[in-house]
Amino acid sequence: MNRLSRSLSVFLVSTVLTVPAAFAAARPAQDDHDKEHAKKEEKVDKAQKKLRVYDAKHKDYHDWNENEDRAYRQYLNEKHEDYRDYQKMDRDRQQDYWNWRHEHPDRDDANRDRDDKDRR
Repeated sequence: MNRLSRSLSVFLVSTVLTVPAAFAAARPAQDDHDKEHAKKEEKVDKAQKKLRVYDAKHKDYHDWNENEDRAYRQYLNEKHEDYRDYQKMDRDRQQDYWNWRHEHPDRDDANRDRDDKDRR
């Protein structure tokens, strides 16, 4: 009986020590998966975030979305310029764009401007 008890004790102690090590070995694969998932979610969040730009001369805000990007590309096309990220342009060039933009509003811009004034 003493031998059985000793064997059982050794088995339990070795199991208790081995099981956490086995789980720890399997954990990095799960951590990698979690990290990849977090990176993908972060990219989606960044893509969905909208840039809001203040036009000081006209004293209004513009949401930089697909519609604004389309208008910006049209502006560059009319000026015969290659695409350049709006945020990398100097302030004078940005103001030139907003001046052009106010001269070329979208059909729904009148309603948006009215809605923006209501928010204030």
